[in-house]
Amino acid sequence: VFLAFDDGLPARREFWKALRQRANHFNTVPLLRIQAKSLSPKRVLELSKYTEAWQSRHMSNFEYLLRLNMIAGRSFNDLTQYPVFPWVVADYTSDKLDLDDVENAKGTFRDLSKPMGAQNPDRLQQFLDRYRELGSDPDLPPPFLYGTHYSSEGSVLHLLIRQEPFTTLSIDLQGGHFDCPDRLFFDVAESWKCCNSSMSDVKELIPEWYCFPEMFENGNSWNLGHLQTGRSIGDVKLPPWARGSAQEFVRLSRRALESEYVSLHLHEWIDLIFGYKQQGKAAVDAQNLFYYLTYEGAVDLDSIDNQAERDAIQSQINEFGQCPKQLFASAHPSRNAPASAAASMVVAESLTSPTSAALEVPPAQGHGAAGVGSGGSAAAAAAPATPSPPPPPPPPVQGHRSGAAQDAVSRFPEPQRIVSTGRLAHPSTAPAPPTSGMARVITEPPRLVAKTPSAPSPAPSFSSSAGAAAGLVSARATATASVSITALSDNTRLHKEVISDMQVDHELGLVATTCRDGSLRVTPLGSIASLPGLNGRAGSDAVSQRQHKASDLALSGCAFLDIARTSSSGAGGSKALVCGSWDSSIFLYSLASAQVIGGHVPAHDDSVSAVDAHASRVCSGSWDATVKVWRLRPDGGGIDPVPVAEFYDHQNSIQVVRFHPTGRYVAAGADDGRVVIWNVEAGSTEALCVIHEATANLGAVRALGWGGRGMASLFVGGSDGSINEFSMSGSLKCSTNTTDQVPVQSITVLPNAVVAGCSDGTVELWRWVVGEPPSMLTSVLAHDQPVSCVRVDPESRVLAVAADADVRLWSISPL
Repeated sequence: VFLAFDDGLPARREFWKALRQRANHFNTVPLLRIQAKSLSPKRVLELSKYTEAWQSRHMSNFEYLLRLNMIAGRSFNDLTQYPVFPWVVADYTSDKLDLDDVENAKGTFRDLSKPMGAQNPDRLQQFLDRYRELGSDPDLPPPFLYGTHYSSEGSVLHLLIRQEPFTTLSIDLQGGHFDCPDRLFFDVAESWKCCNSSMSDVKELIPEWYCFPEMFENGNSWNLGHLQTGRSIGDVKLPPWARGSAQEFVRLSRRALESEYVSLHLHEWIDLIFGYKQQGKAAVDAQNLFYYLTYEGAVDLDSIDNQAERDAIQSQINEFGQCPKQLFASAHPSRNAPASAAASMVVAESLTSPTSAALEVPPAQGHGAAGVGSGGSAAAAAAPATPSPPPPPPPPVQGHRSGAAQDAVSRFPEPQRIVSTGRLAHPSTAPAPPTSGMARVITEPPRLVAKTPSAPSPAPSFSSSAGAAAGLVSARATATASVSITALSDNTRLHKEVISDMQVDHELGLVATTCRDGSLRVTPLGSIASLPGLNGRAGSDAVSQRQHKASDLALSGCAFLDIARTSSSGAGGSKALVCGSWDSSIFLYSLASAQVIGGHVPAHDDSVSAVDAHASRVCSGSWDATVKVWRLRPDGGGIDPVPVAEFYDHQNSIQVVRFHPTGRYVAAGADDGRVVIWNVEAGSTEALCVIHEATANLGAVRALGWGGRGMASLFVGGSDGSINEFSMSGSLKCSTNTTDQVPVQSITVLPNAVVAGCSDGTVELWRWVVGEPPSMLTSVLAHDQPVSCVRVDPESRVLAVAADADVRLWSISPL
């Protein structure tokens, strides 16, 4: 947490005094980590060693730029200081891009040594003439070349206008309606042309250009008007080489960003934006001088007594752009030449998957897509084994117009209780600010683009060492590699009746299972199979085994969570399980004390059919078609009996609920094939997205998982045997069918792979890479009963499969 005090040091001292008194009252002083002062961005960068990692090609261009932006104070939570990325491609008219010809790259790539305002010599001359005129008048502000900026609130909203919440923010910025159609973002080639010809447009790009295809698609069907030519504005017109596909455009744009030409010249652009050519004489010499108020420290607002003048300057700074903090006082070093083809393979994932270096890389919480248990992390699984430590992940895209960043695991506002009415939101057909434009009901049929080969396709390599930190599917695939799934254990019977749910906490080395007989069991992994390191760091010592008979009716599900963050009493230790029961209740079970904390909480009017957890929050779904979100009591007394959010958008029994790994979103799938996503932190009960018509033939949806390193996709498995990937806006990205189209009971999503458990007892492993059709790598008959749950540990070593009353562990490894 970073705090700024307008009244200086005295206010700071008073604040810490009050905070310590409050901490003493709650006995949480040891939890305080007070930093006397924040390190300067230059020092943070120096300590991070990111530049060295990028130089040695252990870090991709995308990732390095993103980290520079974060250190320089840019944030996805602040439109006035949004991360800035460069234009790199200059050819938007050709049928094909040649990204490999470094010697003849002039027509393909932009000149990274010059700012956008200097790309066109004729326009630059006009800027220079105006600069000289301004310098001749001493009564005017300091002379400048460019009166507009390369990054501002307006330029960000201009590019992201088709995606909420930016659509509504754009409407608000224009006084309640969309801007003039001819000024909207409707054509990539026209935008590039405008940035090279207009005296009022020198903007650069944003990270989404290289990782978010949906920004080019009008998925919400907004009525953006018609151009003067009569053309209706819908999806953004793409260059010929994109072949009409936003995914292909992003893939090639990302490949261009990671190309050898850009790698050899990116340091020149960094000098302009974050380096020594940002300001001063070097900026003048580099023709990179902007209006003086865009630079940090150009004016001391506290010294201005006239409130109107102060407000005007503040508005100018906020609305018309700001330069990042300067990170380099001298020329940025160039990137090392690759010693061999293998040396540059660190960026292979970026070239294969445009979303691989995503805007958000949160730690996995609870269960679902990102790995197993609260100790899993998709980001850690996918990250290359480089010497540089990862920084705190950038926050997800949010539409805040202020600089206040939101904690990815922040709690709900205390006062209100949120209850939805079940009214579905639809995009407005008129260019007016909608009150419920966040939802989209999908009507187009799914596009099945997968290929299911008769034999397994060439497969990526797998991590086989016990301590490996590589992801399940590496992008550095070989043409001859294949994978195998081999048994580590025989069937281990943990219950007398059918297992309804299973979760694995790899950090503790524990398997938690719930059963239809109403029992809950916690079992060390090492007691199921012997494998070095399988028991985790402390799990087997702290918890040998737990068994609890919770109800005479079935338990429907469970999820691990850490209660140490919210409990000041220490009751029950740090790890617990939240469980749902057919008796309509939910409860919290402490692993340390082996008892229920706070009793059973009546949750729904019918049986609880699914539960999930994230940080201090619990989500439950029921046969009564409702979804509710709860919070843990801060005194350690269990689950607060009053829900903080209730959602009524479903019409049939809920089968599965999943928190997004950040905790911001909840998805729920039902018996009728409907899937709904809500933003649980928005203070609204309007559905963010409703997927229904496109999945009408799914039957019951029992499997959901958030996928990709950015967790920007929701994977849906249905009883019709299909696995579908949807964007957060509800558009279908791709789809495939299991062998013989057997129903999907459970899925786990990993970087570039999906593991599916099926009703015929098989487990299928699919290669799933953005821009490519899904292809099956291998499958195994894991049980002779339907597979109810599949979970994969973060090291991709162990595949846990539950069926009937048994659990079995499997190993995934190369042949």
